[in-house]
Amino acid sequence: MDALQPWWKVEAPKFLADARYHINRSPRREESVDRCEDLCKALNRTWNAHSAYRRRHGGLTEREAEGGRSDAQAFTQLLLGGLDDGRAGQLCDSEGVAALSGFTPQIMNHDTLIRRDYDPRDIPEKLRKEACDEHRQLLNAFTGYAGGLKDRDQRERLLKRSGLKDHFTTVHPTRP
Repeated sequence: MDALQPWWKVEAPKFLADARYHINRSPRREESVDRCEDLCKALNRTWNAHSAYRRRHGGLTEREAEGGRSDAQAFTQLLLGGLDDGRAGQLCDSEGVAALSGFTPQIMNHDTLIRRDYDPRDIPEKLRKEACDEHRQLLNAFTGYAGGLKDRDQRERLLKRSGLKDHFTTVHPTRP
């Protein structure tokens, strides 16, 4: 890949205009769902542009090169390779990553729940623990990063876990 320019400068004209449009439109939307949708569209444009850049410059993972890329994988690759060291550190040190890591109730892996044919009104404790495993791993990675030397390996582990793997996730409230 081009070490002289950040990937986003190479991809800039189209994807930045699209992402900026959605980011700027978001605060003007009346409904919170619409505001969130615009921000998600901006993020989607960003990870797709990063993937396109990596495809053209030989930076895809083996699975991606074989046509098996998911949005979650593209997002994780954006976190791992799309940020310079300074920005990656700022993200890991941010209040947002701390809040996501410590969010309760923990986010459950929706794929895990669906594979087990779950009833959203009555999720057994064993299934709840299994479905929250990825969030627990994120919290552990954050705790290790925040309480440690904040070295590159700990930062990479936290960024990987921030992608919450390959599945959509959902939040289910705890029972009263």
